[in-house]
Amino acid sequence: MAVKNHRPAFEQRISQQLQGLSDIAETLTLRVLQLEEKLESLEAGIISIEPVDYEPTNSLLTDSHHRLQQLQDLLDSPRNEAPTLRVVEEAPALVESEAHEQESELKEETIEAEADIDVAETEYVDDPQMDLLSA
Repeated sequence: MAVKNHRPAFEQRISQQLQGLSDIAETLTLRVLQLEEKLESLEAGIISIEPVDYEPTNSLLTDSHHRLQQLQDLLDSPRNEAPTLRVVEEAPALVESEAHEQESELKEETIEAEADIDVAETEYVDDPQMDLLSA
């Protein structure tokens, strides 16, 4: 008997849920139709727009193209003076002397920096507000 009493409540609940689902489907269908109408009107508006005058943009692009072509021609043109290469046999001695000079300069800078550190004096400040126990 308990099963029979719950059956009408179950059927009523299912029918209410189906009714709610039907209402949602109807609302969604109406919204889709509205969106389709808006899309059609926007597409019609895009088609009816007059073509834009691109002449200023085209002239700027043409000018830029001519300038780039001139630069490319300058880069491609042969230079008046061809680079010449010569063999230097004293190169290892020059490299060693330059390395020695750089090394001595670095040593001098290090010595000067150490001298500056020694010259600086430490200054002690007596702060009466500082608690002696906190140090």
